[in-house]
Amino acid sequence: MLKVQHLSVSYGAIKAVRDISFEVRKGEIVSIIGNNGAGKSSTLKALTGIVAPAEGSVKLFDEEIAGIKAHKVSRMGMSMVPEGRGIYTRMTVMENLEMGAFNRTDKAGVKRDLEKVLDLFPVLGERRRQKGGSLSGGEQQMLAVGRAMMQAPKILLLDEPSLGLAPQVVESIFEVIKEINKEDGTPILLVEQNVYLALEVSNRGYVLETGEIILSDDSKILLTNETVQKAYLGVEG
Repeated sequence: MLKVQHLSVSYGAIKAVRDISFEVRKGEIVSIIGNNGAGKSSTLKALTGIVAPAEGSVKLFDEEIAGIKAHKVSRMGMSMVPEGRGIYTRMTVMENLEMGAFNRTDKAGVKRDLEKVLDLFPVLGERRRQKGGSLSGGEQQMLAVGRAMMQAPKILLLDEPSLGLAPQVVESIFEVIKEINKEDGTPILLVEQNVYLALEVSNRGYVLETGEIILSDDSKILLTNETVQKAYLGVEG
Protein backbone atom coordinates (compact mmCIF):
# COMPACT_ATOMS: atom_id res chain seq x y z
CA MET A 1 0.00 0.00 0.00
CA LEU A 2 2.47 2.62 1.22
CA LYS A 3 6.22 2.05 1.25
CA VAL A 4 8.67 4.70 2.41
CA GLN A 5 12.41 4.21 1.97
CA HIS A 6 15.28 6.39 3.18
CA LEU A 7 13.09 9.48 3.49
CA SER A 8 14.70 12.75 4.57
CA VAL A 9 12.98 16.12 4.99
CA SER A 10 14.87 19.39 5.32
CA TYR A 11 13.93 22.99 6.00
CA GLY A 12 16.96 24.89 4.81
CA ALA A 13 19.92 23.68 6.86
CA ILE A 14 17.64 21.96 9.38
CA LYS A 15 17.06 18.25 8.78
CA ALA A 16 13.69 17.43 10.35
CA VAL A 17 13.62 13.79 9.20
CA ARG A 18 16.69 11.64 8.59
CA ASP A 19 16.74 8.54 6.40
CA ILE A 20 13.60 6.83 7.71
CA SER A 21 11.94 3.75 6.19
CA PHE A 22 8.55 2.25 7.04
CA GLU A 23 5.47 0.76 5.40
CA VAL A 24 1.72 0.45 5.78
CA ARG A 25 0.30 -2.82 4.49
CA LYS A 26 -3.18 -3.65 3.34
CA GLY A 27 -5.78 -3.43 6.11
CA GLU A 28 -3.33 -2.24 8.80
CA ILE A 29 -3.34 0.57 11.31
CA VAL A 30 0.26 1.71 11.72
CA SER A 31 1.31 4.32 14.28
CA ILE A 32 4.26 6.67 14.27
CA ILE A 33 4.80 7.82 17.82
CA GLY A 34 7.13 10.32 19.41
CA ASN A 35 7.33 13.58 21.29
CA ASN A 36 6.62 17.03 19.90
CA GLY A 37 9.37 18.00 17.44
CA ALA A 38 10.32 14.40 16.63
CA GLY A 39 9.54 14.91 12.93
CA LYS A 40 6.14 13.22 12.78
CA SER A 41 4.23 16.00 11.04
CA SER A 42 7.13 16.67 8.66
CA THR A 43 6.94 13.02 7.64
CA LEU A 44 3.25 13.31 6.81
CA LYS A 45 3.78 16.54 4.89
CA ALA A 46 6.37 14.79 2.72
CA LEU A 47 4.06 11.84 2.10
CA THR A 48 1.15 14.02 1.04
CA GLY A 49 3.13 16.41 -1.16
CA ILE A 50 2.87 19.47 1.10
CA VAL A 51 6.68 19.56 1.24
CA ALA A 52 9.11 17.90 -1.15
CA PRO A 53 11.43 15.30 0.38
CA ALA A 54 15.13 16.11 0.35
CA GLU A 55 15.88 12.45 -0.31
CA GLY A 56 14.17 9.07 -0.47
CA SER A 57 11.31 7.20 -2.06
CA VAL A 58 7.58 7.21 -1.29
CA LYS A 59 5.54 4.60 -3.13
CA LEU A 60 1.74 4.43 -3.06
CA PHE A 61 0.46 1.21 -4.66
CA ASP A 62 3.94 0.74 -6.17
CA GLU A 63 3.80 4.17 -7.83
CA GLU A 64 6.44 6.74 -6.90
CA ILE A 65 4.84 9.86 -5.43
CA ALA A 66 7.80 11.61 -3.77
CA GLY A 67 7.75 15.24 -4.88
CA ILE A 68 4.28 15.04 -6.50
CA LYS A 69 1.99 17.96 -5.64
CA ALA A 70 -0.55 17.50 -2.85
CA HIS A 71 -3.70 17.73 -5.00
CA LYS A 72 -2.42 14.94 -7.25
CA VAL A 73 -1.51 12.73 -4.29
CA SER A 74 -5.02 13.26 -2.93
CA ARG A 75 -6.56 12.17 -6.23
CA MET A 76 -4.49 8.99 -6.08
CA GLY A 77 -6.33 7.98 -2.91
CA MET A 78 -4.33 9.41 0.01
CA SER A 79 -6.38 11.49 2.41
CA MET A 80 -5.05 13.30 5.49
CA VAL A 81 -6.68 14.74 8.58
CA PRO A 82 -4.21 17.51 9.44
CA GLU A 83 -3.04 18.58 12.86
CA GLY A 84 -5.35 21.35 14.04
CA ARG A 85 -8.25 19.87 11.98
CA GLY A 86 -8.11 22.43 9.14
CA ILE A 87 -11.88 22.63 8.65
CA TYR A 88 -13.54 25.55 6.83
CA THR A 89 -14.83 27.52 9.79
CA ARG A 90 -17.19 29.78 7.80
CA MET A 91 -18.80 26.90 5.93
CA THR A 92 -21.55 24.73 7.37
CA VAL A 93 -20.95 21.15 8.46
CA MET A 94 -22.61 19.88 5.27
CA GLU A 95 -20.55 22.22 3.07
CA ASN A 96 -17.37 20.94 4.73
CA LEU A 97 -18.37 17.35 4.05
CA GLU A 98 -19.29 18.18 0.46
CA MET A 99 -15.85 19.74 -0.03
CA GLY A 100 -14.34 16.38 0.90
CA ALA A 101 -16.10 14.86 -2.13
CA PHE A 102 -15.19 17.76 -4.45
CA ASN A 103 -13.21 15.61 -6.91
CA ARG A 104 -15.71 12.73 -7.02
CA THR A 105 -18.20 12.10 -9.82
CA ASP A 106 -19.84 8.94 -8.39
CA LYS A 107 -22.99 10.50 -6.97
CA ALA A 108 -24.34 7.24 -5.56
CA GLY A 109 -21.02 6.57 -3.82
CA VAL A 110 -20.93 10.11 -2.40
CA LYS A 111 -24.45 9.70 -1.02
CA ARG A 112 -23.54 6.33 0.49
CA ASP A 113 -20.38 7.72 2.10
CA LEU A 114 -22.25 10.71 3.49
CA GLU A 115 -24.72 8.36 5.17
CA LYS A 116 -21.80 6.37 6.55
CA VAL A 117 -20.11 9.49 7.96
CA LEU A 118 -23.33 10.66 9.62
CA ASP A 119 -23.81 7.18 11.04
CA LEU A 120 -20.28 7.27 12.49
CA PHE A 121 -20.75 10.82 13.80
CA PRO A 122 -24.48 11.41 14.51
CA VAL A 123 -23.71 14.83 16.01
CA LEU A 124 -22.64 16.06 12.57
CA GLY A 125 -26.12 15.32 11.28
CA GLU A 126 -27.60 17.26 14.16
CA ARG A 127 -25.27 20.20 13.46
CA ARG A 128 -25.43 19.99 9.65
CA ARG A 129 -26.50 23.64 9.20
CA GLN A 130 -24.08 25.06 11.77
CA LYS A 131 -20.89 26.81 10.76
CA GLY A 132 -17.77 24.69 11.31
CA GLY A 133 -16.28 27.37 13.55
CA SER A 134 -19.20 27.15 15.98
CA LEU A 135 -18.54 23.47 16.78
CA SER A 136 -16.66 22.26 19.86
CA GLY A 137 -13.10 21.00 19.44
CA GLY A 138 -14.24 17.38 19.49
CA GLU A 139 -16.98 18.04 16.94
CA GLN A 140 -14.49 19.83 14.68
CA GLN A 141 -12.21 16.79 14.83
CA MET A 142 -15.14 14.55 13.91
CA LEU A 143 -15.88 16.88 11.00
CA ALA A 144 -12.25 16.75 9.85
CA VAL A 145 -12.30 12.94 9.89
CA GLY A 146 -15.68 12.89 8.16
CA ARG A 147 -14.47 15.24 5.43
CA ALA A 148 -11.45 13.00 4.82
CA MET A 149 -13.72 9.97 4.59
CA MET A 150 -15.81 11.75 1.95
CA GLN A 151 -12.79 11.54 -0.34
CA ALA A 152 -13.24 7.73 -0.36
CA PRO A 153 -9.59 7.30 0.66
CA LYS A 154 -7.58 4.23 -0.24
CA ILE A 155 -5.33 5.13 2.70
CA LEU A 156 -6.08 7.55 5.56
CA LEU A 157 -3.45 9.61 7.39
CA LEU A 158 -4.21 11.15 10.79
CA ASP A 159 -1.97 13.81 12.30
CA GLU A 160 -2.37 14.12 16.11
CA PRO A 161 -6.13 13.41 16.28
CA SER A 162 -6.14 13.60 20.10
CA LEU A 163 -4.51 17.05 20.29
CA GLY A 164 -6.35 19.45 22.59
CA LEU A 165 -9.34 17.19 23.18
CA ALA A 166 -10.91 15.96 26.41
CA PRO A 167 -10.13 12.31 27.29
CA GLN A 168 -13.71 11.15 26.71
CA VAL A 169 -13.77 12.74 23.25
CA VAL A 170 -10.37 11.24 22.40
CA GLU A 171 -11.70 7.81 23.32
CA SER A 172 -14.65 8.27 20.96
CA ILE A 173 -12.42 9.42 18.11
CA PHE A 174 -10.14 6.42 18.50
CA GLU A 175 -13.11 4.05 18.56
CA VAL A 176 -14.19 5.50 15.22
CA ILE A 177 -10.65 5.09 13.85
CA LYS A 178 -10.83 1.39 14.68
CA GLU A 179 -14.30 1.12 13.17
CA ILE A 180 -13.25 2.78 9.89
CA ASN A 181 -10.39 0.31 9.57
CA LYS A 182 -12.52 -2.68 10.53
CA GLU A 183 -15.58 -1.90 8.41
CA ASP A 184 -13.89 -0.80 5.19
CA GLY A 185 -10.42 -2.29 5.61
CA THR A 186 -9.04 1.21 5.06
CA PRO A 187 -5.31 1.26 5.92
CA ILE A 188 -4.52 4.01 8.40
CA LEU A 189 -1.26 5.78 9.26
CA LEU A 190 -1.67 7.36 12.67
CA VAL A 191 0.78 9.99 13.91
CA GLU A 192 0.24 10.62 17.60
CA GLN A 193 1.82 11.89 20.83
CA ASN A 194 -0.59 9.84 22.94
CA VAL A 195 1.60 6.77 22.77
CA TYR A 196 -0.59 4.42 24.76
CA LEU A 197 -3.72 5.07 22.71
CA ALA A 198 -1.84 4.93 19.41
CA LEU A 199 -0.30 1.57 20.21
CA GLU A 200 -3.59 0.25 21.60
CA VAL A 201 -5.40 0.76 18.29
CA SER A 202 -2.58 -0.01 15.83
CA ASN A 203 -1.13 -3.26 14.52
CA ARG A 204 2.44 -2.03 14.27
CA GLY A 205 4.35 1.01 15.44
CA TYR A 206 7.45 3.07 14.76
CA VAL A 207 9.11 5.27 17.37
CA LEU A 208 10.45 8.51 15.92
CA GLU A 209 12.99 10.51 17.90
CA THR A 210 14.74 13.67 16.64
CA GLY A 211 13.94 12.74 13.06
CA GLU A 212 15.08 9.11 13.21
CA ILE A 213 13.24 5.83 13.74
CA ILE A 214 14.78 4.26 16.82
CA LEU A 215 12.36 1.34 17.31
CA SER A 216 9.78 -0.58 15.31
CA ASP A 217 7.71 -3.64 16.16
CA ASP A 218 4.22 -5.00 16.69
CA SER A 219 2.31 -2.50 18.79
CA LYS A 220 1.67 -4.96 21.61
CA ILE A 221 5.40 -5.61 21.89
CA LEU A 222 6.21 -1.89 21.86
CA LEU A 223 3.76 -1.38 24.73
CA THR A 224 5.90 -3.69 26.85
CA ASN A 225 9.23 -2.31 25.60
CA GLU A 226 11.25 -0.85 28.48
CA THR A 227 12.45 2.17 26.48
CA VAL A 228 8.91 3.03 25.36
CA GLN A 229 7.52 2.58 28.85
CA LYS A 230 10.11 4.83 30.46
CA ALA A 231 10.23 7.54 27.79
CA TYR A 232 6.57 7.75 26.77
CA LEU A 233 4.35 5.94 29.26
CA GLY A 234 5.83 7.16 32.52
CA VAL A 235 6.61 3.66 33.77
CA GLU A 236 9.59 3.49 36.07
CA GLY A 237 12.00 0.59 35.74
